[in-house]
Amino acid sequence: MEQLGAFAQASQTLEVARLARRPGLVAEMQARLAHHGLLDPPADGLLDPASQWALGAFCRAVRLPFNSALAPPVAAALLQQDPVLPLQPDDSLAGRIVAASIRHSHWLCRHPDCVNIVYVEGVDEQGCEVLRRPDAFDDLRVLLRIASGGRPEIVGAWHATTASGRAAVETPAEPEGAPRLAAGQHRAWVIGRTAIGTELEQEALIQALPLLVTRDGDRNFRREGDPPERGIFLIDQHGGHDAPRERVGGIGAGCLVGRSQAGHRSFMARLREDPRWRVNAAHIFTTSILQAEQVAS
Repeated sequence: MEQLGAFAQASQTLEVARLARRPGLVAEMQARLAHHGLLDPPADGLLDPASQWALGAFCRAVRLPFNSALAPPVAAALLQQDPVLPLQPDDSLAGRIVAASIRHSHWLCRHPDCVNIVYVEGVDEQGCEVLRRPDAFDDLRVLLRIASGGRPEIVGAWHATTASGRAAVETPAEPEGAPRLAAGQHRAWVIGRTAIGTELEQEALIQALPLLVTRDGDRNFRREGDPPERGIFLIDQHGGHDAPRERVGGIGAGCLVGRSQAGHRSFMARLREDPRWRVNAAHIFTTSILQAEQVAS
């Protein structure tokens, strides 16, 4: 943080037009905004609208003025070690998800107006562990926010699947096998529209960046032993058109699918309220995939 540290000792203030011409300084600022839970990593040195929003949100959190500029006192505050927005996970499902995210170094947006997307495999809508079955909606799609004081809250939770349905696994479109998103955290999705087979087009999260998957070449509906691959696989996050909970069928071929169409509309509506998307309709959303045992009470 050499540039940011030196800037904190200076007397000059940089308005965004001049700050944008210093990508090294911007990247260090972005890394600190990520540390404080306000800007999705990784830092890229581009002063996009989300970076400007995050800088303003940070200034409000530390009670410093923000005039669309980086000032030395703000730089000094960015360099402090303790995040300005705390995390205080409890024993609730939301708290256990946050604790698991921390253990696995998943980034969480801590601003109370923002949401985090998490899928927990093998958990139902009550947060109880369930036996995962092939071709079934036995996972949980969660929108989670960090409320005032660092308290985790679930904004919405719906039956979902992170795995392909039987048709895609047993008769894959590609000989390598059906793709399945690797467990962990990924940043790859933008809000757009997609159509599933003959179903009507719907609003969804659309894959925009390469993702790490495993290929179910042995067709056993499991990741273990499957070869990894990174690329564009059209792994979207869409609704399941109210398919039966015990039959994903052809509605899922590697995508992250929320079973209820009404639930999916609620999911998308809340994402459109996120201030990062409101300042930039091309905002790239981050998503985590955890397993039931990782969030067990």
